[in-house]
Amino acid sequence: MALLVAGLLIFFTVHFLPSMTSLRGKLIGRYGEGIYKLGFSLMAAVGLLLIIVGVSEAPYVPLYEPPAFGRMLAIPLVFLALYFVIGRRAGCRVRKLTAHPMLVGVSLWAVAHLLANGDLMSILLFGSFLTYSVTDIVLANRRGAKKGEVTASWSKELLVLFVVAAVFLFLVWAHRYYAGMPLMP
Repeated sequence: MALLVAGLLIFFTVHFLPSMTSLRGKLIGRYGEGIYKLGFSLMAAVGLLLIIVGVSEAPYVPLYEPPAFGRMLAIPLVFLALYFVIGRRAGCRVRKLTAHPMLVGVSLWAVAHLLANGDLMSILLFGSFLTYSVTDIVLANRRGAKKGEVTASWSKELLVLFVVAAVFLFLVWAHRYYAGMPLMP
């Protein structure tokens, strides 16, 4: 569990740096934007690697029984999360709903997994992502984040939904391989 916690601390500390504009500016001023971005990427990758290894080594420690509807609700929530994450770059209608489609998508993904799992590792992992996403939404709103314009045509919107469905089906099928938990028989 120590590797998971270390990875989460590194990953989220690095991701909060851009929110701390004075520290970010000082680092860019001292080392240059290229070195800052390289350091940011390397530290985020180290954190992510520690998270992955930490999750794979974490013992199962049950803390609560997920609600009976949790797994059923998780499926549409993850689909919606993918739509927010994938649609954000395509100019889809998610840009009209929120200034933070990526963070909303991550929040939905985290809530879905907290509804379906009641163990310590899941609470640490998905609870951390949920806490980060909600906190970053609040901080971005304080900095004046604005909703985007919808630029996608309906045909592009449908194409994005098709891509989301394909990615979703692949992730459901492959879940047994990357998460160790089969979602389909």
